[in-house]
Amino acid sequence: MIIRQAEQLMISLKNQWTIAQQYKTNNTGLYVQSANMIYQEVMTEQINLALEGINKPIYEVLATDLKQTLSNAAKREADRQSKALLAYQRWALKKINMFNDAFAKTKANWHIYKIGFNNSDYKTVRDEMIKYLLPINIDLLDMPVQKIYQQAFKDGWQELDGEPEQTEVAEKSVLMIKKPMRDFLEGKP
Repeated sequence: MIIRQAEQLMISLKNQWTIAQQYKTNNTGLYVQSANMIYQEVMTEQINLALEGINKPIYEVLATDLKQTLSNAAKREADRQSKALLAYQRWALKKINMFNDAFAKTKANWHIYKIGFNNSDYKTVRDEMIKYLLPINIDLLDMPVQKIYQQAFKDGWQELDGEPEQTEVAEKSVLMIKKPMRDFLEGKP
């Protein structure tokens, strides 16, 4: 009786898995969740059979297929996240370099034409820091990129030392929403 019920449930689960297969390409989230749900049910039924002392491989083929599907999905997700993190690093480096270029230009103009920074120079540095550096989430950066970020931020920060623009950068830093990794996972850098 128990074996017959297990075999009927196996047919039902195989049918569910067949239906779930149609979502493989156009709705991978649903596909993977379906595989996970069916796999959990298969594992539960295997445990139930084992507890009844029944040692028949009724669910073996389906369990193997589902396990492979879930393993492949986990690998794809890890790859996707790894690529997104690399894209974030490249984006952050680009922003840091843009700040460094703009900052160097401001300093070059200062050295050529002026004796010291004036109010518009401080405002320019403030604006460059806000535009290029503040959107970067330093926690998402690899150590070498963090070091470059920290040096760029330090250069701008020191130039604003004691000026009201320094406080403005600090205030904006607290309020600004950092560029999320989600944008890179969704392909919208």
